[in-house]
This record gives sequence, C-alpha cells and structure tokens, in this order.
Amino acid sequence: MNIDWLLYFSAGCFVLAFFAYFMDKNEKYKLNTSYVQFCREVMKWTGPILVAEGVRYYPSITVRYNKASKKMGIYVPSTNSIVIYLKSHEGNVAEICSTVLHEIKHHIQSKKDPAFRKLMNYKKYGYYNNRIEVEARNFELAHCKQCLADLCKKGILKKV
Repeated sequence: MNIDWLLYFSAGCFVLAFFAYFMDKNEKYKLNTSYVQFCREVMKWTGPILVAEGVRYYPSITVRYNKASKKMGIYVPSTNSIVIYLKSHEGNVAEICSTVLHEIKHHIQSKKDPAFRKLMNYKKYGYYNNRIEVEARNFELAHCKQCLADLCKKGILKKV
C-alpha cells in the first residue's frame, strides 16, 4: 500500500470531519440543568464506550467557573480527573460537550496506551500533531453530535 495515499486520505477525512464539527457548533442549545450536571451526563453517556474499551470506571470531573484559561479542559492521569474551564467556552454547550469527550478519550488512552504518559511531554512531542491529541480530537468529532442528540432526547438540553 502506498503510504502517501494513506496520508492524503487521512488528511482529507480530518478536513471533512473538522468542517462538519464547525457546522454542528453553529447549532444552539439551552441547558435544562446546571453545567456541572451536563458535564456529568456527557461523561455518563460515554459509559458504553468505556466498557467497550475495557476501562472500568469514570474519571472524576471538576467544573471551574471562576477563571478563564487558555485551555478548554485538562485530564490529570495521576488523579484520574478532568477539569473543564467554563469561561473558556463562553457558554457554548456543544463546545463543552466536545471538551468533555476529548478529555474522556485521554482517560481511555491513559488506561490503554503504554506511550500515553511519554506523549504528554508536549515540549518534546508537540501538541497539535501529537498522536494522543489527534486521537482525542477525532474521538470528540466522532461522538459529539450523537451525544448532544441523545442528551436532547433525555431532556438534559434543548435545541433552540
């Protein structure tokens, strides 16, 4: 198999997924619950995915209201915890959902990928093209729309 073809195909898929991602971001949602509960519901939605990946438990999740950060969220593998920075999202529910899903993927990677901790050295391995970040972005792109639709059906949020 020609490796160049595979590279171009992967890049094309990423561009299409990225476009679809931003198209979905334009949809507006209204929460019928708190941001904390919404983040917990997104995390609970990933339960079947965690089981399929062989991950036995959810990470803990903290929502920070009080300070904006350059980061949207972080995963801390030493404590199996996720922190979501709400002010960085400016109330965009779809973006918050994407961030929770992104950090959930890091939780999965921390349990399944032996190279995860090494690749977290962003000074050495970079951030944007780092394999764990690419996988996490692809995960959020693949699952965000369905997660939002399911949470709408469940009454957690409403499309406006």
